[in-house]
Amino acid sequence: MIDANDVTLGPMIRTGVSLVTFSAQWCGPCKLLHPRVEAAAKKFPRVKSISVDIDSAPKLVQAMGLKKVPTLIIFKTGIEVARREGLVSEAVLVDLLSTYADASSSVS
Repeated sequence: MIDANDVTLGPMIRTGVSLVTFSAQWCGPCKLLHPRVEAAAKKFPRVKSISVDIDSAPKLVQAMGLKKVPTLIIFKTGIEVARREGLVSEAVLVDLLSTYADASSSVS
């Protein structure tokens, strides 16, 4: 996972498909979600997996209208195409990524 903040996220998500995880160090469900995101992301090597610590990016949190952590947002060429709040399973993540990632982006 690549770390991002208020300044760096925009350029990172401009091309391709990006899975952005908004979380916090103090958040228990966030800690449970990270290994699931990493496992799902390995199945889609061309999808950028990006992590944002909400405490380090307050302007971004406000701009994105985040209400809960963890929050997962999928961007395709800079446009939000999906959002999930709360703890989700690896299977849900894989299904979500397969919906938006190109067929050539996945690994069986």
